Amino acid sequence: MDCSDEEVVLSPAVVQPVRRGRSSNLEIPVFLLFYAWNVSTPVLTDQIIYQACTVSLAANVSDCAKLGHEHESPAVLDLEARVQPYTADILMVEALSDSILPAALNLFIGPWSDRYGRKPVLLLTFSGFAVSLAMITAFCGWSRWYPLDPWIYTFAFIPSALSGSVCTLMSTVYCYIADVTSERERGAKMALLDTSLYGGMLAGSLSSSYILRKTNATTVFAIAAGAVFLAVLHVALRVRESVHIRRHRVHVGCCTKLRH
Repeated sequence: MDCSDEEVVLSPAVVQPVRRGRSSNLEIPVFLLFYAWNVSTPVLTDQIIYQACTVSLAANVSDCAKLGHEHESPAVLDLEARVQPYTADILMVEALSDSILPAALNLFIGPWSDRYGRKPVLLLTFSGFAVSLAMITAFCGWSRWYPLDPWIYTFAFIPSALSGSVCTLMSTVYCYIADVTSERERGAKMALLDTSLYGGMLAGSLSSSYILRKTNATTVFAIAAGAVFLAVLHVALRVRESVHIRRHRVHVGCCTKLRH
């Protein structure tokens, strides 16, 4: 057998951390994401309650509009008792979709990002949230002209769940910070990241009801989706990959392959 012929194959990727000390640039997208999450979550809950009342239970629109207000009449209290279990089932599906699958993905995402980089995972998770909020915006807008069952919102939970949701996002963010900072800098960088996270949550909670009063639910969801799309653009354009992936070319002869 002639063993002089050779073919070129690629060896497994070698991952090397980039030079430490580089700014993470993740505070802005994290702020935008958690702002969008908190500005939209209470409005989504109210919207699901309203559509469950008007569409699923076919109740009077004026009575459904009174749900959640003080000094409710006995008829409204009875309606609320019927709506709450229906709404709770939908919200339970959201909670399960944002916890079970992302938790399973999180077991593998760390080793995968060590091999192929952090930025693809960051782009995937931020994009999942953006698509979910865009779908919620579309469903809410359509519900103003067409009676949509609130179960349709469960389809909007799928993109964020498949992309890992908050569980995978924050794990990757912390891995990224560990890559680009020294031990001396890491505490301050973590504190800055947490400030951005809780600042976004606070800003979203404070502005949610104000925006809803001045506009409508569709506008709130559109603002949230826009904020996350800005976060995606920031990650794509401003955040650098924190690991350098280097591939080796190895010449393997036919006899070498026979030995294996």
